[in-house]
Amino acid sequence: MIRQILASRFKVLTLAIGIALANEGYAKQEEAHDSSLLSMSLAQLLDIEVTGPTRDEQTFRLAPAAVSVFTHTEIAAMGLSTLDQLVNFAPGYQSNRNGGSPIYAPYTSRARRISGSSSEILLLVDGQRINDPRTSGASTIVPQFPLANIERIEFIRGPGSALYGSNAMQGVINIVTLSNQNRASLEVGSFDHKALNFFNSQQVANIQIDSFLDIQQDGGDNYNIPSSASLDGTVATQDPKSRLSLNIKAQKNNTQLKLQHYTAEAEDFYLNGGIANGVNKHKSELSALEFVQTFRLDNSSSMISANYTRSSTLRIQQLLPAGSMRDISTPSSDAPFTGGTKDNVYSEYELQWTNNWQINSANKLQFGASYRHIDSPELQVTTNYDIKAFIARDFPVTYYGKQTDGPPAQHASTRDILGVYLQHQTTVADKLHITLGARHDEFSNIGNRLSPRLALVYTPTDANTFKYLYAEAYRAPSEAELNLTDNPQFLGNPNLQPEVVTTSEIIWIFQCEKYSLTSGIFEHQFSNAIVQQSIGERTQQNFNMDQSPVRGAELELALQATPNLFVRANTTAIWDKPETSYREASRLASLMVSYQYQQWNANVGAYWHGETEMAANGDDSQRTQVDAFTLATAKVSRAINSQLNVYLKAYNVFDSDIATAPESSSLQQGIPNRGRNMQLGFTYHF
Repeated sequence: MIRQILASRFKVLTLAIGIALANEGYAKQEEAHDSSLLSMSLAQLLDIEVTGPTRDEQTFRLAPAAVSVFTHTEIAAMGLSTLDQLVNFAPGYQSNRNGGSPIYAPYTSRARRISGSSSEILLLVDGQRINDPRTSGASTIVPQFPLANIERIEFIRGPGSALYGSNAMQGVINIVTLSNQNRASLEVGSFDHKALNFFNSQQVANIQIDSFLDIQQDGGDNYNIPSSASLDGTVATQDPKSRLSLNIKAQKNNTQLKLQHYTAEAEDFYLNGGIANGVNKHKSELSALEFVQTFRLDNSSSMISANYTRSSTLRIQQLLPAGSMRDISTPSSDAPFTGGTKDNVYSEYELQWTNNWQINSANKLQFGASYRHIDSPELQVTTNYDIKAFIARDFPVTYYGKQTDGPPAQHASTRDILGVYLQHQTTVADKLHITLGARHDEFSNIGNRLSPRLALVYTPTDANTFKYLYAEAYRAPSEAELNLTDNPQFLGNPNLQPEVVTTSEIIWIFQCEKYSLTSGIFEHQFSNAIVQQSIGERTQQNFNMDQSPVRGAELELALQATPNLFVRANTTAIWDKPETSYREASRLASLMVSYQYQQWNANVGAYWHGETEMAANGDDSQRTQVDAFTLATAKVSRAINSQLNVYLKAYNVFDSDIATAPESSSLQQGIPNRGRNMQLGFTYHF
């Protein structure tokens, strides 16, 4: 099915690219396309402006946050394709396959994660919140976000609720997409990989339109996974997947309209911890539309925006293998017992008003308000046997012959959130930069929350910067955590309250002509934490309770060894973390080296995750070790001429045998990751 759908999409996209390339009226040469990373000096890279920490432009060095920035030219040089790969090169962040789906690899910041959807981290794309209204996370509804359309990405570690409200608890990933691009790329590679992406920018009736379309598919790697259910002790499976991403921005003067759409599909492999070839299917979709109107005066600007997000997830998995229902079904059937969820549409709309006032050269004020409404309809279960009769042991149970609506798995619900924020930034004697702010959010049904922040940034010399950061942040329980019902694995808890984190952090940045070194220590104290607990043999439910703090340190190096050689490295050490974070590594490190020689660019990278643990014998209180691993990447590219670039990239260069901790406590082995993945690509600029 995936291959049939993608084959038709590839034909349409190929035709569209051909038409665009033939249209000389729209074609234009990009300015400095695919410019070398090394064309920017280290000082320029360190003084790049970021917007996520304050909602206005601020240099990396003075930003009142722990933040790491990757630019388009830096990302384009690396042998990476998706966000879940890149996060492993940012201090404090990690991403691991967890067996929830062939395409799930949730990311975490500073080794703290409760839900599989990474709902403790807020994902922003061009300023718009991207998350599943049902689970309040992004990593499961938009898995494997493409890197090809990123102009700049900011990995903010620590709280951001003083500006953004719920979910900006452990971090914010702020993505700014590309504009003014005219190019097409084609990739082929391992696992029958095929990919096309297409950028086009043009002026139509004084409207600037930027379009990006990305389509990828592959047939998956092959695995032999230990299984007691097979005669030879293993089961063969594969993990085919596909994705489609669309981003369109239209702007005229100070008015902008933005459309985003993401679709991801996968088959076979693990789904919710179970393998079933030909049965397991997963499809997630998210669409987002936003209207933005900006008003500018000499020393201030205001923005009014309205956005709408809708998402859906379709899942079908095997509950019992073929033949299990033969003697207890009517009519008698050997068909496997399959269950899943319908692709119900969950929606959210948001109205925002934001303001930035430059009072004078030393003082700035940001303030604003927002209103969000979440509509979460009943989550409908589908099965091919009568699941109610089966649970009640009312045999024989009816065999439907196809997926048929069953009982609801989640109650319908709505939520309204009203938020206001205020932030003041001031500079004292050109050396001390103070940020003081707070946000208040009022939730229907679950109370309210005040999130303050204080940041002191001191620059005694051009080479040294010291930061002290204090903030409180929170995460409101998701609709799923509150309202799941009649579920043998997870039950909702309607009495949940928001969980809160209080963070203190000290950072030192040393910068000279050839290198920059950033070091920091941090502490996260949790109160009212939302924690999964076992309430039955295999059933989990969330409760508010005390939780151990996270304490650790981070070190990041940027080195321009020669005009042609750039090095980036970091390491993270967590010495205290909650007991429930046993699946997350406490030691992390990464390295990236880029070398430019005439028309050639070579990049090698690697990241290392220390040992983790997984549940043993179906019991979260019993643990077994999951080995540490190192994964290497590489990319070599050559500019053939001013329009054509060719490259070869590899992920998991040494074909390392990597397993990561599963989300499910019922599995007896780690989740296998893909082997070496090589891709040959061509990029044509027009």
